[in-house]
Amino acid sequence: MKFFKHIAATLLFSGLVFPAQGADESVEPLSPAKALDALMGDLVRGGEWRTPNPDYKEGENAPTHYSLRYSWGPYKQHVAGELLGVFETEEGEKLVRFWSLYTFYNPVTGEAAAHQIGWNGSIGSGVIFLDGENHVNIEQRFFGIDGSLKDVRHVETMNAARDQFLSDVYEKSGEGEWIEARDWVWTKHVG
Repeated sequence: MKFFKHIAATLLFSGLVFPAQGADESVEPLSPAKALDALMGDLVRGGEWRTPNPDYKEGENAPTHYSLRYSWGPYKQHVAGELLGVFETEEGEKLVRFWSLYTFYNPVTGEAAAHQIGWNGSIGSGVIFLDGENHVNIEQRFFGIDGSLKDVRHVETMNAARDQFLSDVYEKSGEGEWIEARDWVWTKHVG
């Protein structure tokens, strides 16, 4: 027990457990569970979401659809998800994971972090937030295994019935402008 008291005192006096200097202490921080529920709750509660692969051509070994699945971590402290390719085979559907997705609330920065790891080792890292119009925005920098960098923004709008959402995808140009790259319509999958 003395050891833990010593560690706690060391952390306290070294300043590691105090809030960031200049932080507005009159604003009560949002709990991680409430922050994540505001951002991700509809997606988690929706179960599985699917969208057609617009590049699919009959007979190709490519996914006909993409699937998103999310679940809460313990005590709603984070959300884990996966983006899967849905392949049609003679035996039925085959799901292949393309991305592992992680979202968690950072109480120090007051932001929700959005990270993902691709099947090939590429990573995306950024933040997720609500804009003034209640759209969920995900802004990430992607680091490719070939050394490439790409900044991507998803602006997601859930419909009133909570069974479909639109994801407008933008990529940042060399001049720093967001250019629309694609839009996806995700529908709650029942099956």
